[in-house]
Amino acid sequence: MSGSSDFEGHSGNRRAGAISATERPKNASGMFESAYAKQLKNMREEEYLQLLDLTPLFVTVVGPRRERLYINTVGLEYLGTVTDRWRDTLPSAELHPEDLEPVQQYWNDAFLTGLPFECEFRSRRYDGTYRWLLARVNKVEDDKGNVVRWHQAISDIEGLKRAEESLRQETPSVLMEVGLESARLTRVLDHIARNFRDDISLQKLAGIAGYSAFHFARKFTLSVGIPPQRYLARMRLENAMRELIEGRLSLADVSFNARFSSQASFTRAFHRFSGTTPKQYRRLALRV
Repeated sequence: MSGSSDFEGHSGNRRAGAISATERPKNASGMFESAYAKQLKNMREEEYLQLLDLTPLFVTVVGPRRERLYINTVGLEYLGTVTDRWRDTLPSAELHPEDLEPVQQYWNDAFLTGLPFECEFRSRRYDGTYRWLLARVNKVEDDKGNVVRWHQAISDIEGLKRAEESLRQETPSVLMEVGLESARLTRVLDHIARNFRDDISLQKLAGIAGYSAFHFARKFTLSVGIPPQRYLARMRLENAMRELIEGRLSLADVSFNARFSSQASFTRAFHRFSGTTPKQYRRLALRV
């Protein structure tokens, strides 16, 4: 992000109070310890929120299906709104019409795979102008592996986009964006084919290709037609279908090989991918 003032926020008047030595528990009283723990928890939450207001990034927290939960001061100032109004506003109301479908596809992939992702899009600012933003999104799971929240950190890349466009117009034949070179793409696809049962990060694949994660994701999508996270998820689910047909592994083992944190998450993703549950798919395959 360029240091422009578009995302500069204010921390407000909130201040987390320190706990003095005289306020700390002096005995093992359950009631006293409980009160102290609650005070400490509230203090940490307050400090955390204050830190989010100090960051130059536009930060949001949403629920499992993008239900809006939290936005920091920088985001509110960018959009020119207040928290309650933001929670009641659909994301589509803020996005550029041409970016609605691509952004929704990124989220659909995340719902399917549970993988973090990055995406670029244009969002309407408080003055009605659209600016290019870059969002980095990651999940938070509960003890059972279910997604309970998505954290989103957004930076303004309008200056970068304008610079790229200016250079492209000056030397279009040189700077026209292309996909991955054949040798680099082959290395990446071979690595995925050999290691898709393992955890493979976007940064790892980008390193194999010799690019930053940001540029690798764009070039991979241009070459293959889908983002790397979706390609990896598709390979894992297609392999799961083969393992279900072979019938040697339990459903839990098939889920583990597909790198899902819980069998419930695997079942939901498999159903969206194939139109049926893993158990039903195996049963149908055995009948053939």
